[in-house]
Amino acid sequence: MDGLEERRGVFVIAATNRPDIIDPAMLRPGRLDKLLYVPLPTVGDRLDILKTACRKVPLNADINLKEIADDEQCTGYSGADLAALVREAQLSALRKLMAKGSEKEQPSGKANIC
Repeated sequence: MDGLEERRGVFVIAATNRPDIIDPAMLRPGRLDKLLYVPLPTVGDRLDILKTACRKVPLNADINLKEIADDEQCTGYSGADLAALVREAQLSALRKLMAKGSEKEQPSGKANIC
């Protein structure tokens, strides 16, 4: 960061999920103007994040996002973690759907090569 005093209008923005391992030299006065800590989402926040992440995702009627948000396995999940959970669930559902489809299309067990 040496030499930045000559540059005007330069902003450095950084994010980490491990603030405990930031080099102490970076935290000395004059290095970073503002530090902003964003806590992990609460149960209500997790529900809002899941609803947003699932906005364009077709869900079965038996999917209860509130139950997922309340689940203790989601404690400590960030918004990115919840979005990844939704993406992985989509991929898992797609794989299952494709496996069922290929079983129906291939009763002989032979591969269908286009």
